[in-house]
Amino acid sequence: MILHKINNLASQTAEPIPCPPEPSSRPTLNSKEEFRAWCSNNKTTHCFYSAWEGVNRDLRISRSNPAKMLHGFVADYDADINDDMIKEAFASELFAPTWATKTFSGGARLIWEFEEPLLLDNHKLAERFLKTMAKELKVKELLPGFDESSLKDSQYFELGTDWERNAASNPIPTDLVGIWTLDSATEKIFGNETLVIPIEEVANEVEKLFPGRWKGKFEVGCRGPLFWVDDGIDRIGCQVGDFGMICYSSRAEASFMPWDKVLGKAFVQKWEVQAVKGFVDSMWYDGKLYWWHVDEDWVGRTKDDSLMHLRNFGVPNKTSGKEVISRAEKVLCAVQDARKIDFAAPLLFEKDEIVNLNGDKVLNIGRREAMQEADVVDVTMFPWIYDFITNIFVQPDGSNNQMDYFLAWFQRLWVSARNHHLAQGQMLVLAGDAGQGKTFMSRCIIGAALGGSVDASDILQGKTNFNKQAAETCIWRIDDAAYASNRNEAVRFGETLKRHVANPVATYHPKFRDAVEFPWKGRIVLTCNTDPQSLAILPSLNNTIADKILMLKFGGYMPTFQSNHLQEANVAKELPYFLAWLKQWQAPAYVIAGNSRFGIQGFHHQELVDASRESDSATSLKEVLQLWIEGEVEVMKCDPIVEITSTELLGKLRSNIPGGADLMRQYTPTRLGRELRTLLGVYSPLKTVRIKDGISRYRFEMC
Repeated sequence: MILHKINNLASQTAEPIPCPPEPSSRPTLNSKEEFRAWCSNNKTTHCFYSAWEGVNRDLRISRSNPAKMLHGFVADYDADINDDMIKEAFASELFAPTWATKTFSGGARLIWEFEEPLLLDNHKLAERFLKTMAKELKVKELLPGFDESSLKDSQYFELGTDWERNAASNPIPTDLVGIWTLDSATEKIFGNETLVIPIEEVANEVEKLFPGRWKGKFEVGCRGPLFWVDDGIDRIGCQVGDFGMICYSSRAEASFMPWDKVLGKAFVQKWEVQAVKGFVDSMWYDGKLYWWHVDEDWVGRTKDDSLMHLRNFGVPNKTSGKEVISRAEKVLCAVQDARKIDFAAPLLFEKDEIVNLNGDKVLNIGRREAMQEADVVDVTMFPWIYDFITNIFVQPDGSNNQMDYFLAWFQRLWVSARNHHLAQGQMLVLAGDAGQGKTFMSRCIIGAALGGSVDASDILQGKTNFNKQAAETCIWRIDDAAYASNRNEAVRFGETLKRHVANPVATYHPKFRDAVEFPWKGRIVLTCNTDPQSLAILPSLNNTIADKILMLKFGGYMPTFQSNHLQEANVAKELPYFLAWLKQWQAPAYVIAGNSRFGIQGFHHQELVDASRESDSATSLKEVLQLWIEGEVEVMKCDPIVEITSTELLGKLRSNIPGGADLMRQYTPTRLGRELRTLLGVYSPLKTVRIKDGISRYRFEMC
């Protein structure tokens, strides 16, 4: 069996180990307080193990790295356990534990092995399965002091001492584990008859009202006397049910006695109030949907669906007596009154449940988390990524300053995401030759570190609607391959991309309601080859977006790749260590831009700048304008200043220069005016635009 260990209870890094683990001594500790402090010290190097494996097996189980695979079961007992008691547990007629070990406090742990690991990546099902298994193995009866924390997938156990193998034990068969899983998946956790009251609270109330009348445990299924009937008879006549007492004796008023009949209406009404409040406090209403928090995710449900689920949770949807609405409807009314929001949307790495966004009260239904870093900084733990990052940007002249810009960009993005306050940053362009790993970098390094990525080509073109995945994904990937065969389409897409970079928003269109639009703080990562056809996709750099784009070009380095699945698995293992190194990396001063909202200086590789200008319609327009100016100067003998509207100018460009009609065929006065504004500050003859009587007039200095 495989276990997964961490070095201490503060550690985030896990590693697979065999069972039993290798011995590891602990220092002399004189009290539980010293022991707990030693366990939690991030400098402790010891073995704390779990039978669970996370989605990323190299990190400990956490919210951002949930449990995925179960290899066995560890039961912890916090009581004085001696060797004879362990021998009795080993002799269990059921599936006996495979291992036993002593704990620091004098207790013990029993460990069962599975014949095969069990895929168990649903948190709710995992909870049910552990309870089912514990019941089937009778873990609470084998030894005293069973610790309920054994049923948590996030629990790690200190190595302990005196590991002992049960020679008569066999691993639990896969078929039996499958049966338990099926039983757990189909088990009815909640009743649908009436209000569900925790049986522990019922037991406390029974002892309070009828002290000493019930002997032994008070749990569902347990049998005992009619304790509420004061007739002095103390023989078995009823059984504890989910919603009341199931009676066998004719001395009872009825065969089923609900809790209000046994314990009084005041007790039940108290729990009715708490149940309603519990549901109200866990739901929000956006005017059309009720938002439920389910297994750490938000689910939007209609009124009918919500009523159905409330019934499933034991909240009746029937009226009784003089009631005009049911208890379930009262819950929804309370939610409408007290828990109203404007809309729900997945906000990137936002920690708060409710966010004020442009005056709107927004429920954050985002669930993605940035990857956790390892708890050690050691470049030897990420050799492939280190070699790739430090070599891929090296230019023919030996310069490597682009690496600093990339690392600063990546650091700002990932660190702010980990801190749940995503900072703004530039769009990233990665240009290089085929086979250099551009797409791999965007997907398996950048995307993986930020909780995933999505191909956004169709989204930005309007071919696919924005959806929850796109809205809550931080990295939108675009590759030039989709446009390699059509230069005109690439140019048009470059213009679309430019508009999004200038005004980044996400449009989220959930079911059953209108679309909502909100600022999107993620990053677009564009990868392209270096041939002219591919570079046509680059957005033009003008005075409105130049500072919003980082354009980097790979050098001549060609990395070595394994087959896809091996390469991706290797990088996934290295990535937490790279992020730990990146977190403490210091950017050089020339990269930092303290006054910029993007935090780092813009950088544009000159070859990419030249390529973007070649495909820029504004560049062609400047050439046409220059022909017009030269012709006007020759005719006017250098009239120094000309003010002209876009309509007037379009007529002159079409008629006064050779081939002007063809050159300006695609232009309208509106488009010409829009592009003239983008030339302000980058085309020297165009000085200003002046609006008079609602009409824009463009001032040119002709000579």
